[in-house]
Amino acid sequence: MSDAPTIAVELPARTFTAGADLRGTLDLRDLDDRARRAKVWLEWRTTGEHEVSGKSDVVLVELEGRVIGGRARPSFAMRVPQAPLSYVGTLFSIEWRCVPERDLAWKIDPRAELLITVEPAAHPRPAPATITPLEDKSWPSFASLVRSLAVGGSAIVKALETRDYAAVDAA
Repeated sequence: MSDAPTIAVELPARTFTAGADLRGTLDLRDLDDRARRAKVWLEWRTTGEHEVSGKSDVVLVELEGRVIGGRARPSFAMRVPQAPLSYVGTLFSIEWRCVPERDLAWKIDPRAELLITVEPAAHPRPAPATITPLEDKSWPSFASLVRSLAVGGSAIVKALETRDYAAVDAA
């Protein structure tokens, strides 16, 4: 058994939808039987002129009783944050990472980083509006529309609101 445990994360995909559940498995090796827990979180960073970062809530993964022969493969689940979305641009980029970490007493905590993509949720498109065609004679003539505009245009607005197209012809 080496002095420092190793840690890795396995995910079913590398692209996730904002707000969706992310499920994965940690692969922890070279553990002793006293291993209690590991941590996993999602972290985003900007690259470019002004670097900013943030992270999601930390998920604690219990290891007690799961270490067999110095190895544990616990699963975890978390929700992908709604924002920011992954972005690659010329001036800056936004990168997401899944970061597992093993908490060791009085030692440097081993961690791993797996680059992922967070994309927008697909919003259902609204159904196209049903337009009922009007009879040709219900629409005012082009000449009466022009006359109404010359008078101030309020007759057109009123006619459209009330559907009284005869008022446009009278204006």
